[in-house]
Amino acid sequence: MNEFRTDREGLGITETDFVFSKPVEFKKENPYRIMGLLKRVRDLFRKKISEETDDKKREKIETEFKTELAKIEEQDTRNGVNFSRCQMVDVINDYQKGKPVEFEALGPYIMDYNLKTGEIKPENLTKTDIVGLEISRLLRQKFPKARLISLCDEYNTGILDSTNFRGIPTEKIISDPSIKGFVPKKKGYEDDEPKVTPPNATQLTLPDETKTNFRKNYEQLLKNQGIIRDDDKDGKDYLLVSESAKTQEADELVRRLEKLEKINRIDQAIYFINPKAENALYQKIKLKDENGQWTCTALDAASFLGKDNSKITHLIILPNDFIKQQDQVWEILRVLDIQPANYHNIFYDENTPPEQVVETIREEIEKYLK
Repeated sequence: MNEFRTDREGLGITETDFVFSKPVEFKKENPYRIMGLLKRVRDLFRKKISEETDDKKREKIETEFKTELAKIEEQDTRNGVNFSRCQMVDVINDYQKGKPVEFEALGPYIMDYNLKTGEIKPENLTKTDIVGLEISRLLRQKFPKARLISLCDEYNTGILDSTNFRGIPTEKIISDPSIKGFVPKKKGYEDDEPKVTPPNATQLTLPDETKTNFRKNYEQLLKNQGIIRDDDKDGKDYLLVSESAKTQEADELVRRLEKLEKINRIDQAIYFINPKAENALYQKIKLKDENGQWTCTALDAASFLGKDNSKITHLIILPNDFIKQQDQVWEILRVLDIQPANYHNIFYDENTPPEQVVETIREEIEKYLK
């Protein structure tokens, strides 16, 4: 997310650097150059998008905007690893100065494992979790004093509450046959994706015992992999956060944003609204859907409400599928006074061999590690 920063000087950018049709050379001696170019693109298109009232023309501008962002990001992408949202030099400097640093590269979903028992078998790990484990091991080696952070997602079960943990219906779902299972879009939901779930559907909530077992299984996995060390203390050296436990913090998040006049409610749905968003694509972000379900964006952002988070440097490494979500999280955090220098993202292509992803990240770290 740090390409949004405005607090750095010496970016070395001139008007001639900013030509959409020509590639811009990335100069290694200036680690903030790509960040600065991305900021210029955002500033330019924010004005264009905000001023356009014709929907079709606006859509065309947004497509052009995404294309130009991708062109610049590509210059800071190596072996499928996108560093354009991370200034590793800042992470290293903060760590070496003794400032608190946290890293996150893994967050298992219970829907990928045993929904009945919460068991995680090493032989059944998803590709994403395998890569996340390897990256976490690297970060633990390079930043032994940093704290491991990981979200255990037992909130998103992926099945309806009208079914059991196997997805078998436990009650008859009655819906209007004329809509064929689709939730009709209401005014204010225009940016939502079409849904194929029945009206008023909510996700299955798992028993507390299952959630507890899931966390215990995950913690043991990290210990077996050496990512949690024998003398590590829970809370001090690592923190495994329950996604479902974040719902209360999400309520607090909304209260804080409401005081800033950044919230719009439509029935049960809650939206974060910011016409001055740094990325004009995220002037409206869904926090809770029309069925009362919190989004991952809201729950992730709620994890940063603690007063100490403004003093911590966060390094978050996730697959490309999380780019939109993480960009939205940053838009929320920036209005809550989380400083850009404290939030760094790296994204990777899951089609890239895990060992290549890890080695590329290692090279980036060692480039600045003294």
